[in-house]
Amino acid sequence: MNYSKIICLVLTISNLSSFFPTYLGLHQNINLVEEVKEYIIARQIGGIQSGCAPNIKKNLVESDFDLFADSNESIQKLVNYFSSCLTKTINDIHKEKISYRLVYNESWFHIGKKNSVHELHMHAGCSWCGIYYIQAGEEGSGETVFINPITQQYSDFGNRYLLN
Repeated sequence: MNYSKIICLVLTISNLSSFFPTYLGLHQNINLVEEVKEYIIARQIGGIQSGCAPNIKKNLVESDFDLFADSNESIQKLVNYFSSCLTKTINDIHKEKISYRLVYNESWFHIGKKNSVHELHMHAGCSWCGIYYIQAGEEGSGETVFINPITQQYSDFGNRYLLN
């Protein structure tokens, strides 16, 4: 299902404008799954190697934030895949065909164990973020929830009556 078309349709019918859209580009590449998974597992990391916010992470391991700098062939295929997806997504949004010079400041992997949790957090200062799921466990696991940070950070008491 193409959600962007549904959102545009609703906005057109309602005669609304969206000043702060959130775009989600959904792409799939199952060809990379096994080789990337094999490489990540072979690294045998433990704990939160990044050292970033360990108190909001439970029952998972996390690599350092330099995964895409790894010269491993599988990881470089993943970098190329991410770059092509991001370029396509941006070009689709702007209705253009441009080649971008993409820079990945941080990249990492998580391996979640049973009942793993990564609590609510933000990636401030990131123009674009991406997730590549290699394997989701049982039903209800491997879920990512997106919330609107604007509505979570701001209350307009002048319009509070609209909530009643």
